[in-house]
Amino acid sequence: LGLFSAPRLWYTLKVAFGHPSDVAVLDGGLPRWLKLGLPLEHGPPPKLEPEAPPSTWQLAPQRCWDVERVRANIGAQEALVLDARGPGRFEGTAPEPRPGMRGGHIP
Repeated sequence: LGLFSAPRLWYTLKVAFGHPSDVAVLDGGLPRWLKLGLPLEHGPPPKLEPEAPPSTWQLAPQRCWDVERVRANIGAQEALVLDARGPGRFEGTAPEPRPGMRGGHIP
């Protein structure tokens, strides 16, 4: 298995903040990179100036949906909503990994 944090970071940068630079997720993550025999670098990364410094990022609220917009979408079908959790979490029969999170599917 790869890392599950990469897609969340991509979403945060591209969708929630509308990051203006290229942001990508490696298909298969580091495990696939290693399986393909591609090189790794060791040591601290070089200090680079970002193409889009964090001070230029702006939250894009129209790209973040709240529960009201999700419920309205049921009838309007403005977008396809995917719930990527496993069946047990979707059905509310498996525990949520974070304390206090309610189980079950998206409305």
